[in-house]
Amino acid sequence: GPCSEMHYDRGAHLACGPTCTSPACGCDRWIEFWNHVFQQFNYQDGQYLPLPAPGIDTGAGLERIASLVQDVASNYETDLLNPLITQVIHLVNRDPLLPLPDHAQMALRVIADHLRCSAFMIADGVLPSNSKRGYVVRRIIRRAYRFGRQLGFTAPFLYQLIPTLAEMMGDHYHELRDNAQLVGDTLRSEEARFADTLERGEELLTNLIVQAKSRGATVLQGEDVFTLYDTYGFPLELTEESALEAGLGIDAAGYQAALEAARERARAGGKFAYDAGLALSPDIPATEFLGYAVTEVEATLQHFELLEDPTYAAVVLDRSPFYATSGGQCADRGILQFDGTAVSVVDVSRDKFGRVLHTVDLTGHEGFTPGPRHTVTARLDAARREGIRRAHTATHLLHWALHRVLGEHAKQAGSLVDDDALRFDFSHPQAVTPAELRQVEELVYARILEDAPVIVRDMSLEQARKEGYTALFGEKYGDWVRTVNIGGETEVAFSRELCGGTHLDRSGQAGLFVITSESSVAAGIRRIEALTGVKAAQWARAQTAMVHDLAVMLKAPVEALAERIEGLQRELREAQQQISALKVKAAAGGGSAGPQAEEINGVQAIIAQLADVDADALSGLADQFMDKLQQGVVLLASSAEGKVVFAMKVSKGFTGRFHAGNLLREIAKVAGGGGGGRPDFAQAGGKDPEKIPEALEKARALLAQG
Repeated sequence: GPCSEMHYDRGAHLACGPTCTSPACGCDRWIEFWNHVFQQFNYQDGQYLPLPAPGIDTGAGLERIASLVQDVASNYETDLLNPLITQVIHLVNRDPLLPLPDHAQMALRVIADHLRCSAFMIADGVLPSNSKRGYVVRRIIRRAYRFGRQLGFTAPFLYQLIPTLAEMMGDHYHELRDNAQLVGDTLRSEEARFADTLERGEELLTNLIVQAKSRGATVLQGEDVFTLYDTYGFPLELTEESALEAGLGIDAAGYQAALEAARERARAGGKFAYDAGLALSPDIPATEFLGYAVTEVEATLQHFELLEDPTYAAVVLDRSPFYATSGGQCADRGILQFDGTAVSVVDVSRDKFGRVLHTVDLTGHEGFTPGPRHTVTARLDAARREGIRRAHTATHLLHWALHRVLGEHAKQAGSLVDDDALRFDFSHPQAVTPAELRQVEELVYARILEDAPVIVRDMSLEQARKEGYTALFGEKYGDWVRTVNIGGETEVAFSRELCGGTHLDRSGQAGLFVITSESSVAAGIRRIEALTGVKAAQWARAQTAMVHDLAVMLKAPVEALAERIEGLQRELREAQQQISALKVKAAAGGGSAGPQAEEINGVQAIIAQLADVDADALSGLADQFMDKLQQGVVLLASSAEGKVVFAMKVSKGFTGRFHAGNLLREIAKVAGGGGGGRPDFAQAGGKDPEKIPEALEKARALLAQG
């Protein structure tokens, strides 16, 4: 429909010329700050069809209005962003009254804008990662950090702006103040990680530039540039800038080809084999799901089809008690009874049309083909379903407990619910401590002991949102949703979520709950695995038996086991230290002079293979031998437990000729390994101990060339 725009005349002194008399000019004198759209038509198939209910969409730019009210040139000079910019200038130790060059002005604006955006995302539970929304916040943080480098920052700095942001906006967005520590820690961690990435990438890029020039090339190979970006996270624009400074270009076509190849691999890996290639007739209606109320139903066969592996078949019924894999909950199992033939249901899925596909195992019933409209008894494994109900209800309690212990940012990022076993992924920037895990476990178990009611209701999505039910990010909901309230129908004691899974009637039916592990899944994403009911009891018995067996083996009472094990570990460490000292002494020559120096290309060098020395000891020996040489090169190699280790030192007087990291990278390749390091010291590994002599000869040849 038609629209109206409102523009503000900021003054004739900003006019671009004598003809600047209206917003049509488009110069800085005029600023659009409000827009009304009178919604009247729906454009469809080339026609404008009148809307049944016309409306008005009105939107004013808050930051633009702020700039007008505060009479400043842009929103960056308002109190919505300027305090952040001022704080950045303070951190960089620059006089705020001095004029800034254009590139610095842009850097300040990007930092303020990106810091505000990333801080709000983190406070809302979106932590940096390599996928989906987490990747967005990671990119925003890294871009802000890169612009900080233009201002002279060499260490993490964004996190230092959080107190200023919380002071500015914490009154209206309490999440910023409540989660200020989390936001700051996450930013600092992400900045430090990216700084390491840049350091590694710059070293690799330097090597690529040197290699390109040595070949006489004028561009960096596109595949190498893409590897820097994809594997090491090194920004493409930084690669382009460094290459340009070195007089080289970028193979843009090669880079794009590598990028497209990677995208194609990702698409191929992410393709979903749609129900074993089934193409169901559109005449087959959606399956009526009855599994919330019953575990067995009489149904009518709608479709039967052998799969690519004829041992299995897909069965569609008009109604079913079987829950299809959805929302993290595993599918039910059970049997389908066709008169005298019973086949096992091993998997259940649902297509986009709501038809439930039961995958059945025909082993022992090869050649079985039921007739159309056959009557079928569908019976699921009720004991397994009970285990799933226990685990799924406990998952909701776990989510609630994580919020209580870690904070509201600990939002669900994925889950898997099976028979008395669950896996729960959630956003959190660091490992959950043992004390925190105990607290979470105790909170969940306390709620189980309360035997609180689990109230399940169907309602409109709008009503569910009004009542405060939590919707999971990324899940798609219809207009009508299923709600699960653990703690009471009216007054909510703890958990209140939207969920289509199967649940207990009371929390106490979960029985026992134990957390068995906590680990990292991705950057900013943690995983907890836990057991309920029967499996939790079995796990507890197994743990008790194991502790008893250890007490017998170590001849110590259970209460003294930790002290006994600590004593044995101490004795083992002391013995290993003594053995290492003897190995180092033997490798250094014992009472003899040890490896002798040789002169290569005018440089004193010690190049030697030592017997059975680990990486740490080898580095120490390289220091000792360099002390003996004073000036020159030391390269030591050894093999321990079938693995090759190298250590190389170059005295400062020769680092201009020999770069330890670059040399050792080439040397280690001979032994099937790799590594690198600084110009004066490097370490590397390898896979083939028999190639050590050949690798040392390669070292002598490289020194002779240099």
